[in-house]
Amino acid sequence: MTEEPSQRVRIWRYPCAPIEIQQLFPDGGSDDWLVHATASEFRIIGPSLLGWSRIHPVKAVELADGSSVLWGAPRRAISHIASLGKSVVDKAPEGKDRRACARVHIECPIRYEVHSEPKRAGTGQSIDISNMGICFACESLLPAKTKITVWMQWPIGLEDGLPVELHAEGKLVRSEPNRAAMQMEDVRFWTVA
Repeated sequence: MTEEPSQRVRIWRYPCAPIEIQQLFPDGGSDDWLVHATASEFRIIGPSLLGWSRIHPVKAVELADGSSVLWGAPRRAISHIASLGKSVVDKAPEGKDRRACARVHIECPIRYEVHSEPKRAGTGQSIDISNMGICFACESLLPAKTKITVWMQWPIGLEDGLPVELHAEGKLVRSEPNRAAMQMEDVRFWTVA
């Protein structure tokens, strides 16, 4: 890639990246991110971005011109947690459970906001999580099939002890008194100051 002064670092969501960049990481998904940095900028930002590998997979590829491309896969953080020995809740027998992904038992504080009228916000605790959704305890019965945003304190922080939060947007797919489940449509992680 040629270096342009105004584009020493470029960042994309995976589907928006140039095809030649996507082809470096063919297993990429819609929630993944890609960063292209010149060699000098990679020396500055590379260690910080690679530090996210404590939370989710991050890989780097050096190109022929000395620049680098980094790929991060936040939705695969669940598999990473499972690999660290967190208890995995097995899938239920056929016909008993509609979940397509194995779930990991994680109890972490959450905040949520339901985007129906009237808007509702509350706090709770995660029960289990998969690559596709979160089951959580909540303060009251939430309206099913509505948009929801959940912020979840992640059980692993960055190497310097900085806490990390999962930010998930999606749809409530199940609601019971004091318990709900959401299907995640958008997944991101960020640091908490």
